[in-house]
Amino acid sequence: MKTYAVVFTPRAERQLAELYAYIADHDGALRAEKFVGEIVADCLSLSSFPARGAKRDDIRPPCASRALPDACRSRFLLASEPMS
Repeated sequence: MKTYAVVFTPRAERQLAELYAYIADHDGALRAEKFVGEIVADCLSLSSFPARGAKRDDIRPPCASRALPDACRSRFLLASEPMS
């Protein structure tokens, strides 16, 4: 089975940290960990099947977008080469 690398950009890492901090401040650290953890896990699952989601080449080819838990949305670029 081919697998692909999932790489978070520095901007994405910053946004996840900011989201975690906001939720932790307003709803507690456990809720923040669960919510952000689900987003990260969903993104990491792209390693086995990256060609999911709606194509969004209007943003930046080859880009796709998919819905995440609780009405969040991720955008990702598709790599052309598998890791293995």
